[in-house]
Amino acid sequence: MENTAVATELTVEQLEALLSKKRREENELKRSKRQAYEDTREDVLQSLMSGANGLSIALYEFKKKAFDELEALYKIMQEYGDIPAHSKGGFSVTSKDGARRCVYAYRTVSDFDERAQMAEEHLSLFIQSHFKAKDEDAYKWIRTLLEKNANGKLELSRAQLLYKMENDYEDPNWKKGIELLKESYRQIDTRYTMTFQEKNELGEWDEIPLSLTRV
Repeated sequence: MENTAVATELTVEQLEALLSKKRREENELKRSKRQAYEDTREDVLQSLMSGANGLSIALYEFKKKAFDELEALYKIMQEYGDIPAHSKGGFSVTSKDGARRCVYAYRTVSDFDERAQMAEEHLSLFIQSHFKAKDEDAYKWIRTLLEKNANGKLELSRAQLLYKMENDYEDPNWKKGIELLKESYRQIDTRYTMTFQEKNELGEWDEIPLSLTRV
């Protein structure tokens, strides 16, 4: 027996209507997904912003309270220990059980201006000509002292080591480099800082992180 199929042909208008309906459904699905994404994004952002603002306020209030109390404690320490009122030294206080402590330190915020780059050029010329082929260890040591930190700045502690070596060599590039390095240093600000620490199982001090990047 021969099977026959009866095909129903759609008109052009009917095909266009079906295609139009399909496009509307697809567009509606896209709009629905976009709206769901945007609503979720807004909810997440609002939730996190609310939490961040709350933490910021709490941290500000804690910082103010901590500084006020530590400054008051320092005044008592000055009176109790007969420390000069103009003294800016920091201090640390440790709990009776020796497991917790707070460090209150006076720090100088400093930087080096463009003369530090000039200094580096002179010092590089010096170590290239004076050490590279003769004393690899000395070459690497001075080069290490000239390395910049993650912010692209010289470290004051390393620069101070170079200062101490000023009279070790009479080379003009060395002398000029150290001179420029000293001139480039500038003190930007001075401030008190505080850290809170707890002893771990190894008896070492771990700082309690108060920054998101350190938690």
